[in-house]
Amino acid sequence: MKGIIGGKCIDCKFIMKAVDFLKTDLWRLFPVLNVDYVKAIPSDYPGAMGVPISFLDKWDPDQFEILDSLRPKIDGKDLYQRIIIRNLRPELSDEIDVVELLERYGRIFIFGRAQEKNTVV
Repeated sequence: MKGIIGGKCIDCKFIMKAVDFLKTDLWRLFPVLNVDYVKAIPSDYPGAMGVPISFLDKWDPDQFEILDSLRPKIDGKDLYQRIIIRNLRPELSDEIDVVELLERYGRIFIFGRAQEKNTVV
């Protein structure tokens, strides 16, 4: 890591082999994505995802781990129940830049805490 200017990481890289990445808990650094349709589940996302309960009809335990289930509320109104999953085998290139992946999905983990993109640290 070279430095942070205006909240942006300049020349920051954290390269590791995808097989090593999948053996770690680094997937926990990624924000939980809301996925509205089972067909829209991304094959390359390494973090957790909230998916419709209809996912259970298609669940392959060799490919996805079920982490939790919840029924979120917004302004006191119950939303549809979501199953929180993660892909055990996301389609990643052989070597990945963890910093670039985190930036692509809207957050970057710096100095032990998550920051929104473009936030001054």
